Amino acid sequence: MIALARYLGADVLRSQRYLPPALLQLAVLAVLHTGNPDPALPSYSITSIALYPVGAWLAVVCANAEDDTLRTITVTAAGGRRRVAVGVALVAGFAVLVLALVCSVLPAVRRWHGWTEMLIGLTAHVECGLAGVAVGLVCARPVINRLGWTAVAVLAVVLLTFAARKIPPVGMVVWQLSEADKGVPDGTFAVLAGCGAVAAVLVAAAVWITATVGDRRGI
Repeated sequence: MIALARYLGADVLRSQRYLPPALLQLAVLAVLHTGNPDPALPSYSITSIALYPVGAWLAVVCANAEDDTLRTITVTAAGGRRRVAVGVALVAGFAVLVLALVCSVLPAVRRWHGWTEMLIGLTAHVECGLAGVAVGLVCARPVINRLGWTAVAVLAVVLLTFAARKIPPVGMVVWQLSEADKGVPDGTFAVLAGCGAVAAVLVAAAVWITATVGDRRGI
Protein backbone atom coordinates (compact mmCIF):
# COMPACT_ATOMS: atom_id res chain seq x y z
CA MET A 1 0.00 0.00 0.00
CA ILE A 2 2.87 2.37 0.78
CA ALA A 3 4.43 1.69 -2.62
CA LEU A 4 1.07 2.33 -4.30
CA ALA A 5 0.61 5.59 -2.41
CA ARG A 6 4.13 6.68 -3.35
CA TYR A 7 3.43 5.95 -7.02
CA LEU A 8 0.14 7.84 -6.97
CA GLY A 9 1.74 10.72 -5.09
CA ALA A 10 4.59 10.94 -7.59
CA ASP A 11 2.06 11.07 -10.41
CA VAL A 12 0.23 13.95 -8.70
CA LEU A 13 3.51 15.79 -8.15
CA ARG A 14 4.43 15.44 -11.81
CA SER A 15 1.07 16.82 -12.89
CA GLN A 16 1.52 19.94 -10.70
CA ARG A 17 -2.27 20.17 -10.43
CA TYR A 18 -1.95 20.30 -6.66
CA LEU A 19 -0.40 23.77 -6.86
CA PRO A 20 -3.59 25.89 -7.29
CA PRO A 21 -5.39 24.51 -4.20
CA ALA A 22 -2.20 24.56 -2.14
CA LEU A 23 -1.42 28.14 -3.15
CA LEU A 24 -5.00 29.16 -2.38
CA GLN A 25 -4.67 27.81 1.16
CA LEU A 26 -1.34 29.57 1.64
CA ALA A 27 -2.83 32.81 0.31
CA VAL A 28 -5.63 32.63 2.89
CA LEU A 29 -3.02 32.05 5.58
CA ALA A 30 -0.88 34.98 4.42
CA VAL A 31 -3.78 37.42 4.20
CA LEU A 32 -5.12 36.39 7.60
CA HIS A 33 -1.80 36.91 9.36
CA THR A 34 -0.80 40.17 7.70
CA GLY A 35 -0.64 42.86 10.37
CA ASN A 36 -2.03 42.11 13.82
CA PRO A 37 -3.59 38.63 13.84
CA ASP A 38 -6.72 37.71 15.76
CA PRO A 39 -6.56 35.42 18.82
CA ALA A 40 -5.13 31.99 18.03
CA LEU A 41 -8.21 29.77 17.90
CA PRO A 42 -10.51 32.15 15.95
CA SER A 43 -7.68 32.57 13.42
CA TYR A 44 -7.32 28.82 13.17
CA SER A 45 -11.05 28.53 12.52
CA ILE A 46 -10.71 30.61 9.34
CA THR A 47 -7.84 28.63 7.84
CA SER A 48 -9.51 25.39 8.95
CA ILE A 49 -12.70 26.18 7.07
CA ALA A 50 -10.62 27.18 4.03
CA LEU A 51 -8.94 23.77 4.10
CA TYR A 52 -12.34 22.09 3.68
CA PRO A 53 -12.87 23.05 0.00
CA VAL A 54 -9.12 22.91 -0.59
CA GLY A 55 -9.09 19.32 0.69
CA ALA A 56 -11.92 18.48 -1.69
CA TRP A 57 -10.00 20.06 -4.56
CA LEU A 58 -6.87 18.08 -3.69
CA ALA A 59 -8.86 14.83 -3.57
CA VAL A 60 -10.27 15.54 -7.03
CA VAL A 61 -6.75 16.20 -8.30
CA CYS A 62 -5.50 12.91 -6.83
CA ALA A 63 -8.46 10.92 -8.16
CA ASN A 64 -8.18 12.34 -11.69
CA ALA A 65 -4.39 12.52 -12.04
CA GLU A 66 -4.22 9.46 -14.30
CA ASP A 67 -6.06 9.01 -17.57
CA ASP A 68 -8.41 6.05 -17.98
CA THR A 69 -5.79 3.79 -19.54
CA LEU A 70 -3.20 4.39 -16.84
CA ARG A 71 -5.80 3.99 -14.11
CA THR A 72 -6.80 0.58 -15.53
CA ILE A 73 -3.15 -0.49 -15.46
CA THR A 74 -2.77 0.82 -11.90
CA VAL A 75 -5.87 -1.05 -10.74
CA THR A 76 -4.58 -4.29 -12.24
CA ALA A 77 -1.11 -3.89 -10.77
CA ALA A 78 -2.43 -2.85 -7.35
CA GLY A 79 -4.81 -5.78 -7.08
CA GLY A 80 -8.17 -4.06 -7.22
CA ARG A 81 -9.99 -0.75 -7.21
CA ARG A 82 -10.42 -0.76 -3.45
CA ARG A 83 -6.67 -0.62 -2.92
CA VAL A 84 -6.36 2.20 -5.44
CA ALA A 85 -9.17 4.11 -3.73
CA VAL A 86 -7.37 3.76 -0.40
CA GLY A 87 -4.14 4.91 -2.03
CA VAL A 88 -5.81 7.99 -3.49
CA ALA A 89 -7.30 8.82 -0.08
CA LEU A 90 -3.88 8.42 1.56
CA VAL A 91 -2.22 10.78 -0.91
CA ALA A 92 -4.94 13.40 -0.53
CA GLY A 93 -4.87 12.98 3.24
CA PHE A 94 -1.10 13.45 3.30
CA ALA A 95 -1.43 16.67 1.29
CA VAL A 96 -4.03 17.89 3.78
CA LEU A 97 -1.73 17.01 6.68
CA VAL A 98 1.13 19.02 5.18
CA LEU A 99 -1.07 22.09 4.73
CA ALA A 100 -2.52 21.61 8.21
CA LEU A 101 0.97 21.61 9.70
CA VAL A 102 1.90 24.77 7.83
CA CYS A 103 -1.31 26.56 8.81
CA SER A 104 -1.02 25.62 12.49
CA VAL A 105 2.74 25.86 13.07
CA LEU A 106 3.67 29.05 11.17
CA PRO A 107 1.20 31.29 13.06
CA ALA A 108 2.44 29.79 16.34
CA VAL A 109 6.04 30.56 15.39
CA ARG A 110 5.15 34.14 14.47
CA ARG A 111 3.15 34.72 17.64
CA TRP A 112 3.42 31.98 20.24
CA HIS A 113 0.15 31.06 21.94
CA GLY A 114 1.03 27.75 23.54
CA TRP A 115 1.22 24.07 22.66
CA THR A 116 -2.42 23.45 23.50
CA GLU A 117 -3.71 26.04 21.04
CA MET A 118 -1.36 24.81 18.32
CA LEU A 119 -2.44 21.19 18.83
CA ILE A 120 -6.10 22.20 18.72
CA GLY A 121 -5.45 24.16 15.55
CA LEU A 122 -3.65 21.24 13.91
CA THR A 123 -6.46 18.85 14.82
CA ALA A 124 -9.11 21.23 13.52
CA HIS A 125 -7.28 21.68 10.21
CA VAL A 126 -6.84 17.94 9.71
CA GLU A 127 -10.50 17.19 10.47
CA CYS A 128 -11.82 19.88 8.12
CA GLY A 129 -9.35 18.86 5.43
CA LEU A 130 -10.29 15.18 5.69
CA ALA A 131 -13.97 16.08 5.43
CA GLY A 132 -13.06 17.87 2.22
CA VAL A 133 -11.17 14.80 1.00
CA ALA A 134 -14.31 12.71 1.53
CA VAL A 135 -16.34 15.20 -0.52
CA GLY A 136 -13.77 15.28 -3.29
CA LEU A 137 -13.55 11.49 -3.53
CA VAL A 138 -17.29 10.99 -4.03
CA CYS A 139 -17.46 13.86 -6.53
CA ALA A 140 -14.53 12.69 -8.69
CA ARG A 141 -13.84 9.70 -10.92
CA PRO A 142 -15.28 7.07 -10.99
CA VAL A 143 -18.44 8.47 -9.36
CA ILE A 144 -18.56 11.62 -11.53
CA ASN A 145 -16.42 11.42 -14.64
CA ARG A 146 -16.87 14.89 -16.11
CA LEU A 147 -14.71 17.56 -14.49
CA GLY A 148 -17.34 20.27 -14.93
CA TRP A 149 -19.96 18.28 -13.05
CA THR A 150 -17.36 17.42 -10.44
CA ALA A 151 -16.76 21.11 -9.80
CA VAL A 152 -20.49 21.78 -9.55
CA ALA A 153 -21.00 18.88 -7.14
CA VAL A 154 -18.11 19.89 -4.88
CA LEU A 155 -19.26 23.50 -4.81
CA ALA A 156 -22.82 22.47 -3.99
CA VAL A 157 -21.77 20.22 -1.11
CA VAL A 158 -19.41 22.85 0.30
CA LEU A 159 -22.05 25.57 0.16
CA LEU A 160 -24.64 23.31 1.77
CA THR A 161 -22.19 22.54 4.55
CA PHE A 162 -21.55 26.22 5.15
CA ALA A 163 -25.30 26.91 5.20
CA ALA A 164 -25.90 24.14 7.73
CA ARG A 165 -23.39 25.81 10.09
CA LYS A 166 -22.96 23.51 13.08
CA ILE A 167 -23.12 20.21 11.19
CA PRO A 168 -20.10 18.04 12.14
CA PRO A 169 -17.29 17.85 11.50
CA VAL A 170 -16.62 21.15 9.71
CA GLY A 171 -19.37 23.33 11.11
CA MET A 172 -18.98 22.13 14.68
CA VAL A 173 -15.18 22.51 14.67
CA VAL A 174 -15.26 26.00 13.17
CA TRP A 175 -18.01 27.14 15.54
CA GLN A 176 -16.09 25.83 18.56
CA LEU A 177 -12.89 27.64 17.57
CA SER A 178 -14.54 30.87 16.45
CA GLU A 179 -16.09 31.30 19.91
CA ALA A 180 -12.71 30.91 21.65
CA ASP A 181 -11.72 34.56 22.02
CA LYS A 182 -10.45 34.07 25.58
CA GLY A 183 -8.68 30.75 25.84
CA VAL A 184 -9.84 27.20 25.21
CA PRO A 185 -13.62 26.76 25.77
CA ASP A 186 -14.92 23.89 27.86
CA GLY A 187 -15.69 20.80 25.83
CA THR A 188 -13.30 21.65 22.98
CA PHE A 189 -11.42 18.36 23.19
CA ALA A 190 -14.65 16.36 23.28
CA VAL A 191 -15.91 18.22 20.21
CA LEU A 192 -12.65 17.58 18.37
CA ALA A 193 -12.69 13.89 19.29
CA GLY A 194 -16.24 13.45 18.06
CA CYS A 195 -15.63 15.40 14.87
CA GLY A 196 -12.45 13.43 14.24
CA ALA A 197 -14.42 10.20 14.39
CA VAL A 198 -17.00 11.63 11.98
CA ALA A 199 -14.28 12.74 9.55
CA ALA A 200 -12.69 9.28 9.62
CA VAL A 201 -16.04 7.62 8.94
CA LEU A 202 -16.71 10.01 6.05
CA VAL A 203 -13.37 9.21 4.41
CA ALA A 204 -13.88 5.46 4.88
CA ALA A 205 -17.37 5.72 3.38
CA ALA A 206 -16.04 7.75 0.46
CA VAL A 207 -13.37 5.12 -0.25
CA TRP A 208 -16.00 2.37 -0.18
CA ILE A 209 -18.32 4.32 -2.50
CA THR A 210 -15.62 5.07 -5.06
CA ALA A 211 -14.37 1.48 -5.07
CA THR A 212 -17.89 0.05 -5.36
CA VAL A 213 -18.90 2.41 -8.17
CA GLY A 214 -15.62 1.73 -9.96
CA ASP A 215 -16.18 -2.03 -9.78
CA ARG A 216 -19.71 -1.71 -11.17
CA ARG A 217 -18.72 0.60 -13.99
CA GLY A 218 -15.39 -1.04 -14.70
CA ILE A 219 -13.59 2.30 -14.46
